[in-house]
Amino acid sequence: MAYSSNNSSLLFYRLISLWVVIEAFLGGIIHAFSLPISGLLVASGSIICLSLIAVFCNHKNAIMKATIIVVICKALLSPQAPPTAYIAVFFQGIIAQILFVNTKYFTAKCVALAVLSLVESGLQKIIVLTVLYGSTFFNAVNEFVSKLLHNDNIKNYSIYIALGYLILHLITAIFVGVFIANLPNKIERWKVK
Repeated sequence: MAYSSNNSSLLFYRLISLWVVIEAFLGGIIHAFSLPISGLLVASGSIICLSLIAVFCNHKNAIMKATIIVVICKALLSPQAPPTAYIAVFFQGIIAQILFVNTKYFTAKCVALAVLSLVESGLQKIIVLTVLYGSTFFNAVNEFVSKLLHNDNIKNYSIYIALGYLILHLITAIFVGVFIANLPNKIERWKVK
């Protein structure tokens, strides 16, 4: 995957532009509709961009430079984004920078980045709900589900819902990580055609 300096620089900024579109516009649209799976979609797109930057633009600190540019553009283009969205972007960028010091064991690193990023996204939502609403939110969920199912035997439905939410993030992360790991080879094959 040898690229000239000019091609690598051009590709670097194109991947940053794609990441900005994913974060600012797709993230903004999903935030506007208050979809509970925003982290799954936006983080998956971000992970794809980060992994491709690691493979095709492999110069020192490229990922952190891209992360800072994306955060600035996101703040300008999508100011309604919550602070947790910026925390997630920085978390993804830092983890990617640490993992992709080199591209050795690329598949394992892609899966690790996806798992850490998506599970962090799921945990972040649960932590925010806990901080904002406290235990009364979870008690209300438990009571609602208990009455809905006419079952008083199980008292803590919110734990099962939260675990299911995290497991959904984990399973998605594994699929996304494996998909991304195969993406550079597919891109090289598409280039040849």
